[in-house]
Amino acid sequence: MTQPGTALVIGGGIAGPVAAMALQKAGIQATVYEAHPRSAEGIGVFLTLAPNGIDALRTIDADGPALAAGFPTPRITLRSTTGKPLGTAPAGLPLADGTTSHTLKRADLYAAIHQQARARGVVVQHGKRLIDVQQTDTGVRARFADGSQATGAVLVGADGIRSRVRGLIDPGAPAPATSGWSTSAATPAACTWMASRVTTP
Repeated sequence: MTQPGTALVIGGGIAGPVAAMALQKAGIQATVYEAHPRSAEGIGVFLTLAPNGIDALRTIDADGPALAAGFPTPRITLRSTTGKPLGTAPAGLPLADGTTSHTLKRADLYAAIHQQARARGVVVQHGKRLIDVQQTDTGVRARFADGSQATGAVLVGADGIRSRVRGLIDPGAPAPATSGWSTSAATPAACTWMASRVTTP
């Protein structure tokens, strides 16, 4: 039987533990289920955390370690594929206290978020690849590739651009497609954007 006030969060990268901490703050106990058999510590390159993302982390008192792991990047420099400067633009509007975007290694953000989630009692189960979701009279049941199941009042998809949750909820949802460019390099003075492919749903 599903316990009221419980949630299943699918995806144990960065968004999943953040969602679980936010749910916990709202009085909902959440467990995170990650498909990969082990953590992603040490994996990834640089990313830029925008002011609205910092503000979201601040809402659940989780911004401090993330900011400490990075450096301010208040503006971006756009460059062509040959490195020619094309222009500079602000990297989002600063928060009321002046906090701007911060650039950091994805691995450092991952570690900061997971350490805080563990300290708050959020459980992350690895090796739980979602294969099916069923709505029940009292909530939802998730079935995993290892044969196990979990039930909750609600299921949250935080499993990335190729989301299995999205496909189960809406089988007709469009697949990710190349649609533009993203960052590939960063410096303390500015985040430098170079040509590289990005896929979006």
